[in-house]
Amino acid sequence: MAHITSSRQSLKEVFPVLDTSIKSNSQSSSLNELLASESNQQYFQILKVDYNKVNPTNIKTTLITKTKDESKSSDFPVIIYDAISQSWKNAGTIGEKLPTAGAIPDQEFSNLLGNGNKNLGLAEYSTVRFLLQTRRVSQLVARTWLSPRQFDNEWERHNIELTRDLILSSNLEPDYYEPQGVLDDIRSQSPKTDYIIEPGMLNFDGIRLSLLLAGQAYRWVEKGTYNNDIEGYLQICDSILSTYEIVYEYAWRVSWDTFYASRVDVAQPGLKPRPPYYEVTLAYPPKPDTSEGSPLTEEKIKRWGFASEKQGDFPFYPKRNESFEPSSPIHRSI
Repeated sequence: MAHITSSRQSLKEVFPVLDTSIKSNSQSSSLNELLASESNQQYFQILKVDYNKVNPTNIKTTLITKTKDESKSSDFPVIIYDAISQSWKNAGTIGEKLPTAGAIPDQEFSNLLGNGNKNLGLAEYSTVRFLLQTRRVSQLVARTWLSPRQFDNEWERHNIELTRDLILSSNLEPDYYEPQGVLDDIRSQSPKTDYIIEPGMLNFDGIRLSLLLAGQAYRWVEKGTYNNDIEGYLQICDSILSTYEIVYEYAWRVSWDTFYASRVDVAQPGLKPRPPYYEVTLAYPPKPDTSEGSPLTEEKIKRWGFASEKQGDFPFYPKRNESFEPSSPIHRSI
């Protein structure tokens, strides 16, 4: 697989908040237009997930491989639930959301990083973003432990049920490919496979989980399923990782007997290193005991699983403090 040829493009994707210099002049603007044009011809992978109680995993998965242009067509509409208006709305197409950016730290907090030093700010941003990603993965796992009565919305409960099934079947290949044999055709006819996890790569074994965490797993929702008057694809999980990260950085696997996740370098002695460069183990033990008398309750799990990042009992960002000291960049208050 060819590496992404533009280092500036990959920088934008992994650290989209800090890479503001790209937009600073007309020459850079032309570069952005060129990169966008190239991106439209790139192939991407989308995991379509359906309920299938006949299947032992309870789900049917289809790996759809399309160019960004193809997935921007009317065949791939996206719908979202607007909690404020309590109604369903159209949200463009799947292709318009590719490649995904992953978790993005709060803009106000990010502006304070580095204390004016761009290189230091980039390093600090990377650390903050990694911590935010681990938090969101932890909360996602916690929500899969909740019973149905803990969810206010049926569509949200169904998303979590599918998330649980994808984690439990994470070591399996997709059930179907659309179009069939497309990966062989792509390799022989097009070099634009920078955003594809190919069979034979270490991260293909966990492609279900990778696409879920990158926000590239969707399910089709018919009209009337949730009193919705429109139909379309519903994203199962918000993007926590970027498309770049699931292709070039991380290979995912699941461990059932530990509460601790890990990230280790992929050893490639004597070889020219090729992606992915890290193997991440997601800890997914059985649901903790929440029966009567247990110190852990479903309510406590729910409090963590849905905790706000700015308020409440478990905030990610520190509270604003007018007298903060910039000498402690990561732990300073905002």
